Amino acid sequence: MMLMPPGAGRLVELDRLASYLTKTAARKGGRYAAGILDEYLNLSETKTLPAQEITLFRGLQIERRFEIGEEAFIAPYGELVDGGLLRERKAFPEEDPADYRQLEVADVVRGLTWGPGISPPMTSTTPIGEGIPDVSFPCLGDREGLGVIVDFLSVLTRSELDILSVQYRGANFMEEIEPHFKNGVVTVLVEKSRLRPFMRTGQRLEDEHVDALRKSIRDWTRGDGLVGRALRRLTSSVARTGRFRLEDSILDLSIALEMMYSIDNEMTYKLGTRAGYFLGNDALERNRTFDIVRRLYGKRSDIVHGRQTVRAELEQISSEGLELARNTLLKLLRTEMTGDRNQFWNNLVMTGERPLETAEPESP
Repeated sequence: MMLMPPGAGRLVELDRLASYLTKTAARKGGRYAAGILDEYLNLSETKTLPAQEITLFRGLQIERRFEIGEEAFIAPYGELVDGGLLRERKAFPEEDPADYRQLEVADVVRGLTWGPGISPPMTSTTPIGEGIPDVSFPCLGDREGLGVIVDFLSVLTRSELDILSVQYRGANFMEEIEPHFKNGVVTVLVEKSRLRPFMRTGQRLEDEHVDALRKSIRDWTRGDGLVGRALRRLTSSVARTGRFRLEDSILDLSIALEMMYSIDNEMTYKLGTRAGYFLGNDALERNRTFDIVRRLYGKRSDIVHGRQTVRAELEQISSEGLELARNTLLKLLRTEMTGDRNQFWNNLVMTGERPLETAEPESP
Protein backbone atom coordinates (compact mmCIF):
# COMPACT_ATOMS: atom_id res chain seq x y z
CA MET A 1 0.00 0.00 0.00
CA MET A 2 1.00 3.61 -0.53
CA LEU A 3 0.52 5.89 2.46
CA MET A 4 -0.50 9.51 2.47
CA PRO A 5 0.47 11.78 5.41
CA PRO A 6 -0.98 10.85 8.83
CA GLY A 7 -4.67 11.57 9.15
CA ALA A 8 -5.17 11.71 5.39
CA GLY A 9 -7.85 9.08 5.77
CA ARG A 10 -6.86 6.58 3.09
CA LEU A 11 -4.23 4.13 1.91
CA VAL A 12 -3.60 3.71 -1.82
CA GLU A 13 -3.08 0.13 -2.95
CA LEU A 14 0.18 -0.58 -4.72
CA ASP A 15 -1.55 -2.14 -7.74
CA ARG A 16 -3.24 1.20 -8.40
CA LEU A 17 0.17 2.82 -8.41
CA ALA A 18 1.49 0.22 -10.84
CA SER A 19 -1.52 0.67 -13.12
CA TYR A 20 -1.12 4.42 -13.19
CA LEU A 21 2.60 4.21 -13.94
CA THR A 22 1.89 1.74 -16.77
CA LYS A 23 -0.52 4.21 -18.36
CA THR A 24 1.99 7.03 -17.86
CA ALA A 25 4.72 4.97 -19.54
CA ALA A 26 2.44 4.32 -22.51
CA ARG A 27 1.70 8.04 -22.89
CA LYS A 28 5.06 9.64 -22.05
CA GLY A 29 7.55 6.80 -22.29
CA GLY A 30 9.09 4.34 -19.87
CA ARG A 31 12.07 6.59 -19.03
CA TYR A 32 9.73 9.37 -17.87
CA ALA A 33 7.60 7.04 -15.73
CA ALA A 34 10.71 5.40 -14.23
CA GLY A 35 12.15 8.81 -13.33
CA ILE A 36 9.00 9.82 -11.49
CA LEU A 37 8.90 6.51 -9.59
CA ASP A 38 12.61 6.72 -8.75
CA GLU A 39 12.22 10.20 -7.29
CA TYR A 40 9.24 9.09 -5.24
CA LEU A 41 10.99 6.00 -3.85
CA ASN A 42 14.18 7.90 -2.98
CA LEU A 43 12.27 10.62 -1.12
CA SER A 44 10.15 7.98 0.57
CA GLU A 45 13.24 6.16 1.83
CA THR A 46 14.73 9.35 3.27
CA LYS A 47 11.35 10.42 4.71
CA THR A 48 11.41 13.70 2.79
CA LEU A 49 8.31 13.44 0.62
CA PRO A 50 7.05 17.03 0.24
CA ALA A 51 3.47 18.02 0.96
CA GLN A 52 1.39 20.84 2.42
CA GLU A 53 -1.13 20.97 5.24
CA ILE A 54 -3.97 23.42 4.47
CA THR A 55 -6.32 24.48 7.28
CA LEU A 56 -9.47 26.41 6.35
CA PHE A 57 -11.06 28.62 9.00
CA ARG A 58 -13.42 31.57 9.50
CA GLY A 59 -13.36 34.61 11.76
CA LEU A 60 -10.43 36.67 10.50
CA GLN A 61 -10.29 39.15 7.62
CA ILE A 62 -7.25 38.46 5.45
CA GLU A 63 -6.77 40.55 2.33
CA ARG A 64 -3.36 39.27 1.22
CA ARG A 65 -0.79 36.61 1.92
CA PHE A 66 1.34 36.83 5.11
CA GLU A 67 4.51 34.76 5.58
CA ILE A 68 4.71 33.41 9.13
CA GLY A 69 7.72 31.14 8.88
CA GLU A 70 9.69 28.77 6.70
CA GLU A 71 7.22 27.24 4.21
CA ALA A 72 4.29 28.56 6.25
CA PHE A 73 1.85 31.35 5.43
CA ILE A 74 -1.68 32.65 5.95
CA ALA A 75 -3.72 33.67 2.91
CA PRO A 76 -7.28 34.35 1.74
CA TYR A 77 -9.19 31.32 0.52
CA GLY A 78 -9.70 32.84 -2.93
CA GLU A 79 -5.96 33.30 -3.45
CA LEU A 80 -5.30 29.59 -2.94
CA VAL A 81 -8.15 28.62 -5.27
CA ASP A 82 -7.08 31.06 -7.98
CA GLY A 83 -3.50 29.83 -7.64
CA GLY A 84 -4.55 26.22 -8.14
CA LEU A 85 -3.58 25.03 -4.66
CA LEU A 86 -7.20 24.35 -3.66
CA ARG A 87 -10.27 23.22 -5.54
CA GLU A 88 -13.26 25.56 -5.31
CA ARG A 89 -15.54 24.33 -2.53
CA LYS A 90 -19.10 25.06 -1.57
CA ALA A 91 -20.30 25.27 2.00
CA PHE A 92 -22.99 23.02 3.41
CA PRO A 93 -26.60 23.95 2.57
CA GLU A 94 -27.11 25.01 6.21
CA GLU A 95 -24.71 27.90 5.68
CA ASP A 96 -25.72 31.25 4.29
CA PRO A 97 -24.13 32.36 2.04
CA ALA A 98 -23.13 29.01 0.58
CA ASP A 99 -19.94 30.23 -1.12
CA TYR A 100 -16.68 30.03 0.83
CA ARG A 101 -15.46 33.23 -0.83
CA GLN A 102 -18.28 35.12 0.90
CA LEU A 103 -17.71 33.52 4.30
CA GLU A 104 -14.40 35.24 5.09
CA VAL A 105 -12.68 31.87 4.87
CA ALA A 106 -8.89 32.01 5.21
CA ASP A 107 -6.15 29.40 5.17
CA VAL A 108 -3.12 28.47 7.21
CA VAL A 109 -0.69 26.62 4.92
CA ARG A 110 2.26 24.74 6.36
CA GLY A 111 4.90 22.87 4.41
CA LEU A 112 5.80 19.41 5.63
CA THR A 113 7.86 16.40 4.69
CA TRP A 114 6.81 12.84 5.35
CA GLY A 115 7.60 9.22 4.73
CA PRO A 116 7.74 6.38 4.14
CA GLY A 117 5.32 6.48 1.23
CA ILE A 118 5.29 2.73 0.64
CA SER A 119 4.33 0.24 3.36
CA PRO A 120 3.94 -3.55 3.36
CA PRO A 121 0.41 -4.94 2.94
CA MET A 122 -1.52 -4.80 6.20
CA THR A 123 -3.41 -7.75 7.68
CA SER A 124 -5.81 -8.33 10.56
CA THR A 125 -2.82 -8.96 12.81
CA THR A 126 -0.96 -5.74 11.91
CA PRO A 127 -0.55 -3.60 15.07
CA ILE A 128 -2.57 -0.41 15.17
CA GLY A 129 -0.43 2.47 13.98
CA GLU A 130 2.02 0.26 12.11
CA GLY A 131 3.43 1.93 9.02
CA ILE A 132 2.08 5.41 9.77
CA PRO A 133 4.52 7.84 8.13
CA ASP A 134 6.54 10.34 10.12
CA VAL A 135 5.84 14.03 9.56
CA SER A 136 8.17 17.02 9.95
CA PHE A 137 7.19 20.70 9.75
CA PRO A 138 10.25 22.83 8.89
CA CYS A 139 9.57 25.76 11.22
CA LEU A 140 7.00 24.54 13.72
CA GLY A 141 8.48 21.48 15.36
CA ASP A 142 5.48 19.18 15.24
CA ARG A 143 1.74 19.07 14.65
CA GLU A 144 1.02 21.08 17.80
CA GLY A 145 2.34 24.12 15.95
CA LEU A 146 -1.02 24.49 14.22
CA GLY A 147 -2.65 24.75 17.64
CA VAL A 148 -0.29 27.60 18.58
CA ILE A 149 -1.23 29.49 15.40
CA VAL A 150 -4.98 28.96 15.84
CA ASP A 151 -4.82 29.85 19.55
CA PHE A 152 -2.98 33.08 18.80
CA LEU A 153 -5.42 34.09 16.07
CA SER A 154 -8.36 33.30 18.37
CA VAL A 155 -6.97 35.65 21.01
CA LEU A 156 -6.32 38.25 18.33
CA THR A 157 -9.95 38.13 17.12
CA ARG A 158 -11.32 37.81 20.67
CA SER A 159 -13.38 34.83 19.53
CA GLU A 160 -12.88 31.14 18.85
CA LEU A 161 -12.14 30.58 15.16
CA ASP A 162 -14.34 28.21 13.17
CA ILE A 163 -12.02 25.56 11.69
CA LEU A 164 -13.73 24.07 8.64
CA SER A 165 -11.25 21.46 7.47
CA VAL A 166 -7.66 20.32 7.36
CA GLN A 167 -6.35 19.06 4.03
CA TYR A 168 -3.11 17.57 2.74
CA ARG A 169 -1.75 18.03 -0.73
CA GLY A 170 1.34 16.44 -2.24
CA ALA A 171 3.93 18.17 -4.38
CA ASN A 172 3.08 18.65 -8.06
CA PHE A 173 5.27 15.82 -9.31
CA MET A 174 3.42 13.41 -6.98
CA GLU A 175 0.23 14.02 -8.92
CA GLU A 176 1.88 12.04 -11.69
CA ILE A 177 1.97 9.07 -9.33
CA GLU A 178 -1.37 9.37 -7.58
CA PRO A 179 -4.21 11.61 -8.89
CA HIS A 180 -5.73 11.88 -5.39
CA PHE A 181 -2.98 14.34 -4.52
CA LYS A 182 -4.20 16.75 -7.18
CA ASN A 183 -6.90 18.48 -5.18
CA GLY A 184 -5.84 17.55 -1.69
CA VAL A 185 -7.46 15.15 0.76
CA VAL A 186 -9.83 16.49 3.41
CA THR A 187 -8.82 14.83 6.64
CA VAL A 188 -10.70 16.70 9.36
CA LEU A 189 -14.09 18.36 9.01
CA VAL A 190 -15.99 19.94 11.87
CA GLU A 191 -19.50 18.76 12.62
CA LYS A 192 -22.20 20.32 10.49
CA SER A 193 -23.84 21.69 13.61
CA ARG A 194 -20.80 23.96 14.09
CA LEU A 195 -20.93 25.25 10.53
CA ARG A 196 -23.42 27.93 11.46
CA PRO A 197 -23.85 31.26 9.70
CA PHE A 198 -20.98 33.47 10.81
CA MET A 199 -22.52 36.87 11.38
CA ARG A 200 -19.62 38.60 13.17
CA THR A 201 -17.09 40.45 11.07
CA GLY A 202 -13.64 39.22 12.04
CA GLN A 203 -10.69 41.46 12.84
CA ARG A 204 -8.42 42.36 9.94
CA LEU A 205 -4.99 40.73 10.07
CA GLU A 206 -2.18 43.33 9.99
CA ASP A 207 1.62 43.21 9.76
CA GLU A 208 2.00 43.95 13.50
CA HIS A 209 -0.16 40.93 14.33
CA VAL A 210 1.91 38.69 12.08
CA ASP A 211 5.12 39.95 13.69
CA ALA A 212 3.77 38.96 17.11
CA LEU A 213 2.56 35.60 15.78
CA ARG A 214 6.01 34.82 14.40
CA LYS A 215 7.53 35.71 17.77
CA SER A 216 5.06 33.43 19.59
CA ILE A 217 5.95 30.58 17.22
CA ARG A 218 9.67 31.23 17.78
CA ASP A 219 9.32 31.23 21.57
CA TRP A 220 7.14 28.13 21.50
CA THR A 221 9.60 26.17 19.36
CA ARG A 222 12.38 27.18 21.78
CA GLY A 223 10.47 25.73 24.71
CA ASP A 224 9.21 28.95 26.32
CA GLY A 225 6.39 27.54 28.46
CA LEU A 226 4.97 30.97 29.25
CA VAL A 227 3.76 31.59 25.69
CA GLY A 228 2.09 28.21 25.37
CA ARG A 229 0.41 28.24 28.78
CA ALA A 230 -0.81 31.84 28.54
CA LEU A 231 -2.11 31.26 25.01
CA ARG A 232 -4.04 28.18 26.08
CA ARG A 233 -5.67 30.05 28.95
CA LEU A 234 -6.54 33.07 26.83
CA THR A 235 -7.94 30.85 24.09
CA SER A 236 -10.02 29.02 26.68
CA SER A 237 -11.39 32.34 27.91
CA VAL A 238 -12.67 33.36 24.46
CA ALA A 239 -14.00 29.88 23.61
CA ARG A 240 -16.11 29.40 26.73
CA THR A 241 -19.77 28.48 26.21
CA GLY A 242 -22.69 27.53 28.40
CA ARG A 243 -24.38 28.92 31.48
CA PHE A 244 -21.16 29.78 33.33
CA ARG A 245 -19.32 31.13 30.27
CA LEU A 246 -18.53 34.53 31.78
CA GLU A 247 -17.50 33.18 35.18
CA ASP A 248 -15.14 30.63 33.62
CA SER A 249 -13.78 33.23 31.21
CA ILE A 250 -12.87 35.57 34.08
CA LEU A 251 -11.08 32.76 35.91
CA ASP A 252 -9.12 31.89 32.76
CA LEU A 253 -8.19 35.54 32.24
CA SER A 254 -6.91 35.94 35.78
CA ILE A 255 -4.75 32.82 35.47
CA ALA A 256 -3.30 34.01 32.14
CA LEU A 257 -2.50 37.44 33.61
CA GLU A 258 -0.80 35.89 36.64
CA MET A 259 1.37 33.80 34.29
CA MET A 260 2.37 36.74 32.13
CA TYR A 261 3.10 39.10 35.05
CA SER A 262 4.79 36.40 37.22
CA ILE A 263 2.36 36.82 40.13
CA ASP A 264 2.48 34.42 43.08
CA ASN A 265 1.08 36.57 45.93
CA GLU A 266 -0.58 39.92 46.61
CA MET A 267 -2.31 39.36 43.29
CA THR A 268 -4.49 42.44 42.88
CA TYR A 269 -1.96 45.08 43.95
CA LYS A 270 1.13 43.53 42.37
CA LEU A 271 -0.59 42.63 39.10
CA GLY A 272 -2.33 46.00 38.84
CA THR A 273 0.91 47.86 39.45
CA ARG A 274 2.97 45.81 37.01
CA ALA A 275 0.30 45.98 34.30
CA GLY A 276 -0.09 49.72 34.82
CA TYR A 277 3.60 50.44 34.35
CA PHE A 278 3.90 47.96 31.48
CA LEU A 279 0.93 49.19 29.43
CA GLY A 280 0.34 52.74 30.65
CA ASN A 281 2.10 55.74 29.15
CA ASP A 282 1.21 58.13 31.97
CA ALA A 283 -0.36 58.23 35.44
CA LEU A 284 -3.91 58.36 34.04
CA GLU A 285 -3.44 55.22 31.93
CA ARG A 286 -1.70 53.41 34.78
CA ASN A 287 -4.57 54.20 37.14
CA ARG A 288 -7.11 53.08 34.56
CA THR A 289 -5.27 49.76 34.10
CA PHE A 290 -5.00 49.26 37.86
CA ASP A 291 -8.76 49.84 38.18
CA ILE A 292 -9.51 47.17 35.56
CA VAL A 293 -7.34 44.68 37.46
CA ARG A 294 -8.99 45.63 40.77
CA ARG A 295 -12.50 45.09 39.38
CA LEU A 296 -11.49 41.89 37.56
CA TYR A 297 -10.14 40.38 40.78
CA GLY A 298 -13.14 41.62 42.69
CA LYS A 299 -15.39 39.61 40.37
CA ARG A 300 -12.97 36.70 40.50
CA SER A 301 -13.29 36.68 44.29
CA ASP A 302 -17.10 36.81 44.04
CA ILE A 303 -17.09 33.83 41.67
CA VAL A 304 -14.67 31.74 43.72
CA HIS A 305 -16.58 32.36 46.97
CA GLY A 306 -20.03 31.86 45.49
CA ARG A 307 -21.27 35.40 45.99
CA GLN A 308 -24.06 36.73 43.81
CA THR A 309 -22.94 38.47 40.62
CA VAL A 310 -24.61 40.79 38.10
CA ARG A 311 -24.52 39.55 34.52
CA ALA A 312 -23.95 42.96 32.94
CA GLU A 313 -20.99 43.63 35.23
CA LEU A 314 -19.47 40.25 34.35
CA GLU A 315 -19.88 41.03 30.63
CA GLN A 316 -18.10 44.36 30.99
CA ILE A 317 -15.17 43.22 33.12
CA SER A 318 -14.70 40.08 31.01
CA SER A 319 -14.41 42.25 27.89
CA GLU A 320 -12.04 44.72 29.57
CA GLY A 321 -9.96 41.94 31.09
CA LEU A 322 -9.60 40.17 27.74
CA GLU A 323 -8.44 43.39 26.08
CA LEU A 324 -5.90 43.95 28.89
CA ALA A 325 -4.59 40.38 28.61
CA ARG A 326 -4.49 40.55 24.82
CA ASN A 327 -2.52 43.82 24.87
CA THR A 328 -0.17 42.35 27.46
CA LEU A 329 0.53 39.29 25.31
CA LEU A 330 1.13 41.35 22.17
CA LYS A 331 3.50 43.71 23.98
CA LEU A 332 5.34 40.87 25.74
CA LEU A 333 6.06 39.39 22.34
CA ARG A 334 7.67 42.69 21.32
CA THR A 335 9.64 43.21 24.54
CA GLU A 336 13.25 42.32 25.26
CA MET A 337 13.09 40.31 28.49
CA THR A 338 16.23 38.54 29.64
CA GLY A 339 17.12 36.96 32.96
CA ASP A 340 14.76 36.64 35.90
CA ARG A 341 11.18 37.67 35.10
CA ASN A 342 10.40 38.81 38.63
CA GLN A 343 13.42 41.07 38.59
CA PHE A 344 12.29 42.52 35.27
CA TRP A 345 8.89 43.46 36.73
CA ASN A 346 10.38 44.82 39.96
CA ASN A 347 12.81 47.03 38.02
CA LEU A 348 9.99 48.29 35.81
CA VAL A 349 7.89 49.38 38.80
CA MET A 350 10.82 50.80 40.78
CA THR A 351 12.36 52.82 37.95
CA GLY A 352 9.36 53.49 35.72
CA GLU A 353 11.62 53.08 32.66
CA ARG A 354 9.87 51.85 29.52
CA PRO A 355 10.97 48.34 28.46
CA LEU A 356 12.87 47.96 25.19
CA GLU A 357 10.82 46.66 22.29
CA THR A 358 12.14 44.76 19.30
CA ALA A 359 11.43 46.32 15.91
CA GLU A 360 10.47 42.96 14.45
CA PRO A 361 10.71 39.45 15.90
CA GLU A 362 13.26 37.08 14.46
CA SER A 363 11.98 34.68 11.85
CA PRO A 364 11.12 31.29 13.39
